[in-house]
Amino acid sequence: MNEGLRKYCPNCNKSKHEDKAAYCALCGTELKTELKRKFYLSLNIPDSKINMEENLERVFNGCPFFLRKIDDSSIQVVLFHDYPKCKHLIKDKRDPLGPESSEINMTGERLNALLKKDFNWFHESELAVLW
Repeated sequence: MNEGLRKYCPNCNKSKHEDKAAYCALCGTELKTELKRKFYLSLNIPDSKINMEENLERVFNGCPFFLRKIDDSSIQVVLFHDYPKCKHLIKDKRDPLGPESSEINMTGERLNALLKKDFNWFHESELAVLW
């Protein structure tokens, strides 16, 4: 099992840092290192999805998991590549143009609210396209 290590900031929770970085580029706090599985579990990603990632033999830059919700009028996706700064994409099913995009600062409360609103976790290998 390839659990891998990542550096994160215990102050602002930014998780994307250079391998050699000792301090957070965002707030200057000393960085900590933890197992990716622990981080993914903290986001309430199901074990089955984490296992998919751990069994792959490749390096993926960014978070390989995303939230997705489909309803009658739209498809919504939340990307976690720059967590805690996330990209929220909304594609209107009736509009042939690309999706609307906004940045959100992800918190535990916001994540729980999205999960309660029928957003589901996906691994990047599960879908060839987001829409």
